[in-house]
Amino acid sequence: MTGSVATLKRAKGRAIDSAYIRLLLERACANSADIAERELARSHLPPLAVYDALELLARKADGEMRPLDFERLLEIPQYSASRLIKRLVRDGLAAQVPHRVDRRSTYVKITPAGLIMAARMAVPYAIALERGIKARLSEQEAEVLCGLLARIGLAEQGDRPFTRVRRAPKLGKIR
Repeated sequence: MTGSVATLKRAKGRAIDSAYIRLLLERACANSADIAERELARSHLPPLAVYDALELLARKADGEMRPLDFERLLEIPQYSASRLIKRLVRDGLAAQVPHRVDRRSTYVKITPAGLIMAARMAVPYAIALERGIKARLSEQEAEVLCGLLARIGLAEQGDRPFTRVRRAPKLGKIR
């Protein structure tokens, strides 16, 4: 379809504007986050914010990042990032380590316990997304949605939907 997003037509013939699309995207995100929060709570695991932080750290090659990057990548205010980092450190999921050059600043580094927790949380999170999103879309619809989101900068071109689920390592009973 040619033209801008603002000129798309709804079934009732009214123009869909950018604000309406943003509202729908926000509702979809909030709905999937609510489903994920409930699934994590049902599994007696930390909240989604902890999973998001651990995933960010686990994706880094060295497993560490500056606190400022938490704010930017998680799109949360500084005080929320500070509380989240304190919680991760308190629970042994991350450690604050001094910067290698500038000892006045610190990095947050994921611990082995943090990697295990991220893997444990990935399964209920994937179940929640399966229930909240994939069950409502065919594989072809999911491919189209990923392509559309990539066009507006909300996904990477070539992302494959619903393909990445990490399993928790079998280490016996973990509390």
